Amino acid sequence: MIDGARPLIRITWARAASWRSTSAHVAVLATVLGVTAAVLYPLCLRGWIPHDEGTLAQTAHRVLLGQLPHRDFDELYTGGLTFAHAAAFMLWGENLASLRFVLLATALPTVALCYYIASRFTPPAVAGLIAITTLAWSFPNYPVSMPSWYNLSFALAGSCALLRYIETDRRRWILIAGLCGGLSVAVKIIGVYFLAAGALFLIVRVIDAAVGDTEHASQATMAVVSLGAVALLLAIVPFLIMRGGLDPSTISQLAIPVAAIGVAVAFRAWQAVHRGDRVPTWAEVSSVFVPFAAGAALPIASLVLFYAHAHAVPSLIRDVFILPQKRVQRGSMAGAPPVALLLALPMVYVALTGRFSDRQVSWSAALVIAALQSAAIVWGLFDPAVSGALWLSLEMLGPLLVVIGAAFIAMPRTIGKIPHQRQQQLVLLLTLTGWVELVQFPFRAPIYFCYAAPFIVLSAAALVAVRGTLSRRLWPPILLSYLALGFIGRSTVVRLPGFNDVSAALDLPRAGGLLIGKDERETYMGLAHLVDEHALTPYVYVTPDAPEVYFLTGRENPTRTISEVFDEPVGRTSRILAALNDRGVNLVVVNRKPEFTGTIPRDLYDSLVSKFPKAASIGKFEIHWRF
Repeated sequence: MIDGARPLIRITWARAASWRSTSAHVAVLATVLGVTAAVLYPLCLRGWIPHDEGTLAQTAHRVLLGQLPHRDFDELYTGGLTFAHAAAFMLWGENLASLRFVLLATALPTVALCYYIASRFTPPAVAGLIAITTLAWSFPNYPVSMPSWYNLSFALAGSCALLRYIETDRRRWILIAGLCGGLSVAVKIIGVYFLAAGALFLIVRVIDAAVGDTEHASQATMAVVSLGAVALLLAIVPFLIMRGGLDPSTISQLAIPVAAIGVAVAFRAWQAVHRGDRVPTWAEVSSVFVPFAAGAALPIASLVLFYAHAHAVPSLIRDVFILPQKRVQRGSMAGAPPVALLLALPMVYVALTGRFSDRQVSWSAALVIAALQSAAIVWGLFDPAVSGALWLSLEMLGPLLVVIGAAFIAMPRTIGKIPHQRQQQLVLLLTLTGWVELVQFPFRAPIYFCYAAPFIVLSAAALVAVRGTLSRRLWPPILLSYLALGFIGRSTVVRLPGFNDVSAALDLPRAGGLLIGKDERETYMGLAHLVDEHALTPYVYVTPDAPEVYFLTGRENPTRTISEVFDEPVGRTSRILAALNDRGVNLVVVNRKPEFTGTIPRDLYDSLVSKFPKAASIGKFEIHWRF
């Protein structure tokens, strides 16, 4: 029986691996999208983090009122997503479900982009499994319309455009990649990470593709020296971004890998000058970078011009470039210690060695490995320490892959006999992986890793596929184990508060049928009742870190503050009291368990209690009113 089954298994995998027709791509992609919808739709309305939901909803609501982000209220991000959320409110109604539908509509094409990238290296059936694995490690872990998801989506779209440029050498794809980067910046400033990674890749590309020009040798040398200088400048950017928030884990896992890429590109440029061959001219450099810069500038310049027309450019600059520094200064979360990098070494070894090729691994060995992996996954379901270690093994793979990418850039011969086009594809994905991972700074919580995890999965798969080091008998159990780990990680590793035991519908008009915990439901239902009973004007004041109260109760914020972490402490009490008087506020809500900013300042609290003497408590909230 066993001997007779082996050829059948071998034939089955061979057929799956060789199915490469257009109909195969269509069928597999349709399956991937169906799985994505089936996984995400049931999660769309389950669980929440109140502060995040309130921030997204209140800012979009204020846009509908005619207010402008940054000028009229403190926008936490660049602002592009806020306008998109406001449009969703207009289309589907002003409730929290509308925001979730925006994310669902984005997640489907994003997973399709992952499939496209994977299909550049693997046959459709394998690419489909890789795409579903990227899904498992991303959106289901936090199905909320946060800006970082859209940064991921635009980075993947830009990656697809650059892959097409590698294949076709048509510069319109560079323009599209730059456009994706510009749109990402319009959502959140960290979109510049994609632009930096794209620029580094284009430097490598233009150096490799250049043709020696003896007639303009001095100009060409200056061009490549300038490119090397840009690469070195980008190498120190992570340390500039992280100043004041550097710790051993951040340096080893985020800063050094990205710096290594920059140094490697600069070394590649120096080699080109030193050898005196393949040096690009200024014309060749501009033919590549001008469309990339033009594409990036289009959405960014449009946003700036829009704010210039509203005489609000200083407000835009303050909120986008200055206020985020306060977030870094007010607190951060360190990641795993540097020694955790050792957890990823076995996977790196598997990717680079030939010991796990078809010639070396038998079916019996593959079955043993599959059994051990399955046992580890099942063990992790019952032991958070095991699942955490497995999770870290993929998380730590990213920095090591980026360092490998740096070696590929600096010393192309280290890749071996890989076709030149494949080398550039690998360099692109590994460079993007390093830069996109910076989304984890300054908060190294597991969910922030999910914003970058698809790039790590795609880069690892591409490296294994291009190197051809992993047996066809072995990749299915390895891939399936990490697919399973991604799905179970939500409950065993990520464990976001507000996403456990969600079985009660929040029966408020603006909740959109959101399911939350029973205790939280009772708190917010009771709070909404008290606000409706005692608030005499459309305005109430809520502090700190509870913007969801404004939105759920249908009341307006009398201040420009969305998150107190950005509120200027000097003169704060007098400024708030003046705003309350101007709006005739007669009710305030105090959050006794804020998540970010600490408890309310004592002088402000005493002033509110004195001004609003009547009081009640429900859950974590105090309600004070007068009249």
